[in-house]
Amino acid sequence: MRNPGIDRTQWKDKNVFMVAVIWKKLALPIYWTLLGKRGASRLSEQQALIQPVLCLLKNYELVILGDREFHSVKLAYWLKQKSKKQKLFFAFRQKQGTNQKKDDEDYQTFSQLGMKPGMKMFLTGVSVTKNKGFGNFNVGAYWKRKYKGKQEKSLGLFLPT
Repeated sequence: MRNPGIDRTQWKDKNVFMVAVIWKKLALPIYWTLLGKRGASRLSEQQALIQPVLCLLKNYELVILGDREFHSVKLAYWLKQKSKKQKLFFAFRQKQGTNQKKDDEDYQTFSQLGMKPGMKMFLTGVSVTKNKGFGNFNVGAYWKRKYKGKQEKSLGLFLPT
């Protein structure tokens, strides 16, 4: 199993957008591009970055990891469609304000789940947007405990497939 990580970083006046393969605790860049703008990337830019890597590693089982830069439900849905042709899994951080709904319950944001530091939660078959047609995802939530005198201000939410 190969684990590509995707990231965008500001370096001096450049906006570097890359995919790295994680191997033995090392991130080895395998594909990158420079964005002609500052700030966050758009869905089309994310797809353009990921597609060549999917083609390059089409014979491998992949787990794609992304931080909050890649919180788009549309990107998750696009990868979910790709996973029908290729062994592909992904986990992206989500914002606490993202709407979610389980079965026939009302929508609520992830921040309304009642999580506290040290708590973990795993939800299956969750609708992660009010928009129709995206299907359901699994959601893992974890809020770190106080560590070395520091407390995380928010919980980590992931959309694992």
